[in-house]
Amino acid sequence: MSNAKILEDKSFGLTVDKFTVNKETLRRTVLEVINNPIYREQTRKVAELMTDVEMTGLEKSSLVD
Repeated sequence: MSNAKILEDKSFGLTVDKFTVNKETLRRTVLEVINNPIYREQTRKVAELMTDVEMTGLEKSSLVD
């Protein structure tokens, strides 16, 4: 599984297929991520965890898995 797909599955954003993406698909995808509070909230939660507690790089990476 790609890193982008993992992030999509964890509600950090969306992926687009680089072979079939077009201007309209990219525009809709970007607007969905910008306007949907689910993505902002998920990112905020992890950012809060990462800045609140001292962790090693390995420990931080486990938050995304």
